[in-house]
Amino acid sequence: MVIKGEKHLAEVAKMQDPLSRHQRYRYTLQREGSSHVIYWGHEPTEEAALQMANMYLTVLDEAVSLKQSDGSKPKRVQYITVPVPLRA
Repeated sequence: MVIKGEKHLAEVAKMQDPLSRHQRYRYTLQREGSSHVIYWGHEPTEEAALQMANMYLTVLDEAVSLKQSDGSKPKRVQYITVPVPLRA
């Protein structure tokens, strides 16, 4: 399954873990038109892989839109991960 963003795309595919023989779902993110993988990961369920791929795709596309909105210099954005119990 391929998910398209502004300038990037994410692909989610089923795979089998060679060590445990369990089915996993791998997601990759890359710039549209490029074969270079920017980020990849794997999750135990397809739903989790889709959520992670969408999250990273959103981050990449927000970075592109911030850079294009000003025109000259990209704005600095910092993403900080917070443990689940601390989220509002």
